[in-house]
Amino acid sequence: MSRHLNAPLNSIGQYVIIAGNPERTEAMAKKFLTNPKLVSTNRLAYIYTGDYHGLKVSFATHGIGLGSAMIYFHELFIDYQVKAIIRVGTVGALTLKNKLFDIFNIKDAFSKTNSCEEITGTKSIFSAELEIFSLIKQAAENRKIKIFNERVYSADNFYYQKKQRLLAVENGCSVVEMESFGLFALAEKLGKKAGVLGMVVDFVIPNVKTPETSFQDRITGLDKCYLIALDAFLNLQKK
Repeated sequence: MSRHLNAPLNSIGQYVIIAGNPERTEAMAKKFLTNPKLVSTNRLAYIYTGDYHGLKVSFATHGIGLGSAMIYFHELFIDYQVKAIIRVGTVGALTLKNKLFDIFNIKDAFSKTNSCEEITGTKSIFSAELEIFSLIKQAAENRKIKIFNERVYSADNFYYQKKQRLLAVENGCSVVEMESFGLFALAEKLGKKAGVLGMVVDFVIPNVKTPETSFQDRITGLDKCYLIALDAFLNLQKK
């Protein structure tokens, strides 16, 4: 066990798909994994471990925001010796060139946060690990799923984003979320592999109203992202 996860040390796979929402973690594990077993329940940050075409994979939960997510990223990488993490989550579009439910393979993340500057130093951009990024891209092509390879802005808060939006657009970001910057930075520091797949569910654009979506839309709408991530891990494991 770690300080925040109550999973036995050998119960988490070396390949982890992580999301913010524990309900999403549970639903996707039961949908895509063979014999999924709930191995961690502490703080309702569910982790399920199961089998995907012979590969031991865990689906985990990181909560909302960088402060929460960094705890789980760190403990998975350090305490459970996870080799690779792909975050699957929702993002907000910063431009009208994108549509609801578009999928992004995040190439790099920009942020001005100081919440993890002991890791990031003065750097404001960190990239997805190249091999994972390429395997995600290839997996999407094989499944004929259209994805966008863009920069994300990792924000410190969900609401009150007017100034943050301007900063993000000025620095070439197409979408916004809250965790990728920390994941990429920590993976680089530790020599681990990390990638992010995000699906548009909001529009963070002045005078643009986001179409209504249900919680169920936000859970099951990410099916394609999970399949891409699983395929990427299968191909990574073969190398």
